[in-house]
Amino acid sequence: MSRWGEGYKPKWTKEYEREYSREYHRKWRLTHIEQVHASQKRCRVKNREHQNQMNQQVRIETLTYYGKGELACVRCGYNDIRALSIDHVKGDGKALRDLGELTGVALYRRLKNLGFPVGYQTLCMNCQWIKRKENHEDGGTKPSGFEVKG
Repeated sequence: MSRWGEGYKPKWTKEYEREYSREYHRKWRLTHIEQVHASQKRCRVKNREHQNQMNQQVRIETLTYYGKGELACVRCGYNDIRALSIDHVKGDGKALRDLGELTGVALYRRLKNLGFPVGYQTLCMNCQWIKRKENHEDGGTKPSGFEVKG
């Protein structure tokens, strides 16, 4: 038997505290809306900056691994990260994308998580286009209309 009598239940329980806190904070947010918006904006900017740094780090790691230990194109040695990308060695990238393979940073992250599987290489965009033409990986595209007339 409790010290206040049989059947007594104190008002301040965990559930009551949770509801009280939830209601208090809801009212506070409604009365301090500008502070809430400023805080949310600061957090969005900070989180975006952090995510961009993490994405850049994963991209550098992946391109370096597939660049045979260097952050450079494996064909020509070009090393400006803005023009480097992952290339499917077999030339089956479009078919894999059509089947739902990831692209961009999601692909880099997946390759890293899988332990850098074989079948990929780092190429600059110029070498990617040259490889596409040499291996006829262009999917049967029509001529561009910029033919040289002699």
